[in-house]
Amino acid sequence: MNHDYYVDCITQGMEQYLHTLALAEHMQYHQGEVEWISPLPGFDGPSLVFKVSLEEDTASKHIDDLLLSLQSGVIPRTWFIPPSSKPANLTTILASKGFRDLSDPEKPEWGMALDLANIRNLPQSNPRLHIHRVTSSSEFALWMDVVNEELHGWPMLNQAHYEFWLSRSELSFFFKP
Repeated sequence: MNHDYYVDCITQGMEQYLHTLALAEHMQYHQGEVEWISPLPGFDGPSLVFKVSLEEDTASKHIDDLLLSLQSGVIPRTWFIPPSSKPANLTTILASKGFRDLSDPEKPEWGMALDLANIRNLPQSNPRLHIHRVTSSSEFALWMDVVNEELHGWPMLNQAHYEFWLSRSELSFFFKP
């Protein structure tokens, strides 16, 4: 097992998910050395930095320059720092600037990856288990309830903002009725 490969897969999946959340017309995506998503003013939604790629020798100064934007709410206060973040000592730099590490080493938040090369070795699913593609608003509401409860733990996704996903050909949703 190549640990770095799986970490990269998990991180790329997380980034893809957050880019998808940012597709909603009430959300905005900010690209650059520090990437984040946030709702437009007056709307609800996730607001977090999820990708940081700074040069080691200028990272501390760059973060100093961002502090005013952080304090004014332009840049989200919540930063998710995956292992691919740069520089490698980013959490130490952020802590020196007053950030608090909210992670719990006793209860790490793990990602999951399925190695597609090994999928042929998986047992077949139970024939009594029926999975259906989401095609209607009512099915999307069921899907969203599960995602909000099981993945986020709070009603982060709002049907009015994200139902347009059903019309996107690159996205597919499935549920168990």
